[in-house]
Amino acid sequence: STYYATTMALGDDVVGLLVESHEGRPTKVEGNPAHPFSLGAASALNQASVLELYDPDRMKKLKANSPGVVAPAAEYESWLNARLSAAAAAGGDGTAILIERSASPTVHRLIDAFTTAYPQSRIYQYDPINPDNQISGIRTATGKYIRPVVDFEKADRIVAIDSDFLGHEVGGVANAKAFSNRRDPDHQHGLNRLYSLESHFTLTGGKADHRIRLRPSQYEGAVAQIASAVFEKTGAKPGVQSAVDRVKKQIIPADILAAIVEDLTASGLRSVVVAGIKQTPFVHALVYAINAAIGANSRVLSYYPVNFSDRHYVVQPGIDALKELTAAINKGNVKTLFIIGGNPAFTAPSDIRIADAIKKTESVHLTLYENETSRLAKWVLPRAHYLESWGDAKAVDNTVSLVQPLISPLHKGISDIEFLATLVSGQLGSGYDEVRATYSTGGTFVSEKSWRRWLHEGVVSNGKPVDAPVASDLPAPSFKNAKSGIDLAFYQDHKIYDGRFSNNGWLQELPDPITKLTWDNAALISPELGKKLGVSMGDGVLIKGQDGVEVEAPVLVQPGHADGVVSFMLGYGRQVDGRVGQGSGFDAYPLRRSDLAYFATGATISKTGKKYVLATTQEHGSMEGRPLVKEGTLSEYQENPEFANQGPEGPPLQSSWPERKYDEGNQWGMAIDLSKCTGCNACLTACQAENNIPIVGKSQVANGREMHWIRLDRYYEGPAEDPTLVQQPMTCLQCENAPCEQVCPVAATVHTEEGLNDMVYNRCIGTKYCSNNCPVKVRRFNFFDFQQRNPQSVAKNRTHFFDYMREPDKTVQMQFNPNVSIRMRGVMEKCTYCVQRIQEARIVSRNEGREIRDGEVKTACMQTCPSNAIVFGNILDPESKVAQLKKSPRDYHILKDLHLKARTSFLATIRNPHPKLAQEERA
Repeated sequence: STYYATTMALGDDVVGLLVESHEGRPTKVEGNPAHPFSLGAASALNQASVLELYDPDRMKKLKANSPGVVAPAAEYESWLNARLSAAAAAGGDGTAILIERSASPTVHRLIDAFTTAYPQSRIYQYDPINPDNQISGIRTATGKYIRPVVDFEKADRIVAIDSDFLGHEVGGVANAKAFSNRRDPDHQHGLNRLYSLESHFTLTGGKADHRIRLRPSQYEGAVAQIASAVFEKTGAKPGVQSAVDRVKKQIIPADILAAIVEDLTASGLRSVVVAGIKQTPFVHALVYAINAAIGANSRVLSYYPVNFSDRHYVVQPGIDALKELTAAINKGNVKTLFIIGGNPAFTAPSDIRIADAIKKTESVHLTLYENETSRLAKWVLPRAHYLESWGDAKAVDNTVSLVQPLISPLHKGISDIEFLATLVSGQLGSGYDEVRATYSTGGTFVSEKSWRRWLHEGVVSNGKPVDAPVASDLPAPSFKNAKSGIDLAFYQDHKIYDGRFSNNGWLQELPDPITKLTWDNAALISPELGKKLGVSMGDGVLIKGQDGVEVEAPVLVQPGHADGVVSFMLGYGRQVDGRVGQGSGFDAYPLRRSDLAYFATGATISKTGKKYVLATTQEHGSMEGRPLVKEGTLSEYQENPEFANQGPEGPPLQSSWPERKYDEGNQWGMAIDLSKCTGCNACLTACQAENNIPIVGKSQVANGREMHWIRLDRYYEGPAEDPTLVQQPMTCLQCENAPCEQVCPVAATVHTEEGLNDMVYNRCIGTKYCSNNCPVKVRRFNFFDFQQRNPQSVAKNRTHFFDYMREPDKTVQMQFNPNVSIRMRGVMEKCTYCVQRIQEARIVSRNEGREIRDGEVKTACMQTCPSNAIVFGNILDPESKVAQLKKSPRDYHILKDLHLKARTSFLATIRNPHPKLAQEERA
């Protein structure tokens, strides 16, 4: 296998990657340690992108006018040449491009070239999930197009305003790594403290030391409340005090507000306030002013220019651009429309009738999948996947990295860069030449030596921050006249984002990190609202917006959810999609409006009496008094470091079987630091990609037959209205006294000399005795040939995923890792500590005449973990990192009274509440 550096850009979220390739087949995505927005880690979306590459439902042929008509290329070329000739004669008048948000300098250069060649043309940029509010708010306050980048490792105190910076905010991978470094109670700079203000549980809220539930209509008043107190405490006079006083409301309880202000303004502490991109321009501008007052803008925060040029676009990219395009088409000002990526007919706010407008144009849609928008276009072109393309990307901190293909386009797709180059020159462009031209000097390509170094490292250059101007103004508040009733909150989904990944089976079956819901979305409500409506999980409700739009959906009662709010994940309910995604979930986009794209007030919700089956991987969230996850506060840990291993003393434990002793060689083990783990699910997807783990479909998940080798348990502690949340990855513990080994009648599960609990798949006859005897239930059974054929006994499986294996080209099988066997029906399987990686390291070390080095073997979960929570290595080596962690007083074993002697142990999670608030809670 060979690794190549490349980059995946999801709007402005740019992550540098190393992709493993076997004989020209990309099979596994890892993070690039040289990239500042990756640092060697990767998210679940990054990991799952390799499955998307081989999806047999991708666009494969040029199509015209109808979704079922394949058109000859010559016919399209004739049409395109005629349109470009007419556009040239008119100076571009009547021609427009609609493009997704792009981080590519080459795309921006080609757009500039297009507008130069066609000066009267129009360029519009739209994404349903975008940072427009953040950019607009800071621009109003400072007069500049700048965006913040936070160094969370420097932050001692953090206040997050509806910001899931550990999840799907831009830079989530790097943020998780930096933040988690400071969740070590023994860190030289101490444990950080996090306050999270949010409506529903997020990954960030789950790690918070103090979590405050708010309705969306309360955010502006709450932030103004914090700002006013901070300005008074610091003596800052940013010139926005009068606007703050008009909006300020007493929303945050006085004791919590006092603690927040004390932490933000404490001498010697580095503090920061962060706002999620969904928040209003008013909140973003005010957060900028708060950070200036506490000194964060020069210590924890850096600001960088926004990655677009004003002159490229008719209006600032975003919803206003889509609204302007719709108006221009309806006025007859746009007759030819080139749509590059995206699916605006599905994702547009309900009051922007872009679908009707597209029908009035002669349009081309470049798309990876046939979707709601492509059904409206005159021509539909297959788009190349990023793993098939040459390109580049500029992250929000202006770090520039390259995108290089690992495989030729499987379906003759073309990239955005090649498509734009064609529009500029009239001939099919070369992605390679265009990217190199971006980094040429005076028409001369950059030196071959520099170019190859950039390709090898994946990074071209790092950006430089700009000075942070003084805040002098604030935008108008958005919720000054909030309507009474239910608040609606719309969020990008943890798995399918805005809907673009809905045909990815790995992501559809990936449990939501909080709700554990698969294959669907649901309307999340609080326990109190659930009682008022008389509903429970799966009950149907009718949600009606203030403009009369109605959407039906099932509910999921979410502990810790704010009262009076319905949270809805976007991207589901697709009517035109591949076989995996079509029809899954419920469409929340009709409830969005252009004036408040992420929040709405004045809604109503009522019970319909219908029932809907929701498939979750965990329906019970209590530990029931069993300390599976051990946690304590920082003060408790400092007073009693051994608390995680203390408890009632039982009789001496003794095995009924002879216990092995290991004195030499490699003895593999793992330690998982629960204080660092955010529950992001990256480990699940990495394990699935590495070990050829199949998906099983919604009906099988509902039967409890999911196949993931890692289970991410989520527990609530405290009252359902306002609990704390803890996460615990659970894999095979590789027990020394393994209950599974004792009951297998055919010795299919055996213990190796290196301490691994291995599976001999050819011996397994499927008795499932081992699973019955496993106390942590981490073994998975292949009830059907999920990888090979369509089992007739799975009646009406809505996903139709099994049909993928019956495709004539069977492209999805190209993703399989050749170093791991494909398991058959009737076989038990589980975590193996990635034994294939151990074997690979053993071969390399043996050939080099040395021992395996510490850190040379990284399991797939450890490799990708953004928070460095998982450590694997030789526990007999006292200098190894895993051995050092196992010496920590926080290290403990679950179900210790069963005398499992597990090779996988956990480190107790430590929280850092404000001392005064902690005293109040104890009182």
